[in-house]
Amino acid sequence: MLFNAAYLLLAAAAARAIQITSPTNSSDWKTGVPQTIQWTSVSTDPTSFTIQIQVPSTSQHQTQSVATNVQTSAGSYTYTPDASYVGSQYRVNFVNAQSGAILAQSDYFTVAQGSAVVSSASASGSVSASGSASIPPPATGTAATSGSASGSVAIPNASTSATKGSGAGALVPSLALVGGSLIALLA
Repeated sequence: MLFNAAYLLLAAAAARAIQITSPTNSSDWKTGVPQTIQWTSVSTDPTSFTIQIQVPSTSQHQTQSVATNVQTSAGSYTYTPDASYVGSQYRVNFVNAQSGAILAQSDYFTVAQGSAVVSSASASGSVSASGSASIPPPATGTAATSGSASGSVAIPNASTSATKGSGAGALVPSLALVGGSLIALLA
């Protein structure tokens, strides 16, 4: 009678403890693709745990930690297996960080080679500036010289736009162009 009561208490506690609901034995994970590990828990479970992947091998099952200090109340964790995980007989273990005891264990599942999609994005823009300058006549002499110069510059992959008279940003490229144009005019 005492044995039966202890057995029922143990069975009731086990039924209410943290349980991994995904992956299951029908799960087929793909490498390079985010996979969701899901679980249910009760208030008496530890507040956090470590997630390990049990890796099949010929002699014994090894584990690799994939996340530490996972909050039990989160209910799920996303993990992306790399190409080294291709195979069958994988399991997810939830481990108590203090004692090292396994709190929960998933069904066995398979990990297949996935095809990762690589995408890239690019952005470009331009900055243009223009300006002009007049050369006053020389202070001495009888000949008067005047001229003007203008120009513009385009800078690839910039995201700011400046126009004539919009502050120092427009003035600096304009002065450089005017100076170069003046040298060409006077030469």
